[in-house]
Amino acid sequence: MPTYPVASGPRRPYDSDGSLVRTIVGVTPSTPTAPDVAELNGSSATGGIASAGIDWLAVVFPTTVTVDSIFLAHGAASDLSVACQTSQDTTNGGDGAWTAQTAVTARRGDTVVSGSTWRSNLATGLSLPCKGIRFAPGTTAWRTLHLYGFGNPEGLEIRSADFTTLAGGVVDWGSVPRGSSADQAIVVANTSTRTANSVSMTVEASEDTDEFAVTHYLSTDGRNFAASVPLGAIPGRSRSGVVTVRRVTPAAATLGARAARLRATAASWT
Repeated sequence: MPTYPVASGPRRPYDSDGSLVRTIVGVTPSTPTAPDVAELNGSSATGGIASAGIDWLAVVFPTTVTVDSIFLAHGAASDLSVACQTSQDTTNGGDGAWTAQTAVTARRGDTVVSGSTWRSNLATGLSLPCKGIRFAPGTTAWRTLHLYGFGNPEGLEIRSADFTTLAGGVVDWGSVPRGSSADQAIVVANTSTRTANSVSMTVEASEDTDEFAVTHYLSTDGRNFAASVPLGAIPGRSRSGVVTVRRVTPAAATLGARAARLRATAASWT
């Protein structure tokens, strides 16, 4: 069985958590389309954000986070070392003070994004507390950018049912046989002082087009499973009831790494 690098925190949902993704020319930011940003945080070997004539690709978080693992892919047939900078005070990816960090290898997007190989190419062992992070341009386009780490501006965190482990390791199934299934129990914690209203949890499949792809389901009663479940209101400094995550791996599943995405979203905060 292959051994993959382990991200020590959850993948940041920068395409949906209020973060700003900007392309920068000089100090002037421009806003990519929402579908392009979602694709950038996905697992596609095509698409992404064009980088011709651009100085930086920046992500500005709603609050300070710590980035501890990175995967970056660009649209060319060879790897490329790209500059990386972080900022503690930027508001748009172009302003503020920026500090140079160790260069990041942008992997060849034509081969390593899909399937199992992107999991083999995580840059791990980092510790970059920052309000913003940005990367020099790749060739043709940025295909994929995955940022892993802690710091949740919305106050919702997915944890194991014993309330000790944050997502990133919570639903790591390890190496599993084909034709198998398993369950894990998780909760949603509201770490803010406000009430999260009408919270829902969803599980999104990876961008795997294999008809025998691994699937995941959610349940709040252990009997009825679906791709999403309502959790109601979660008061501040409290948690939801237990949610069961079920993995189903078909007997004919193609060998390789698979990844699904869990989201916990509040309709409003009071």
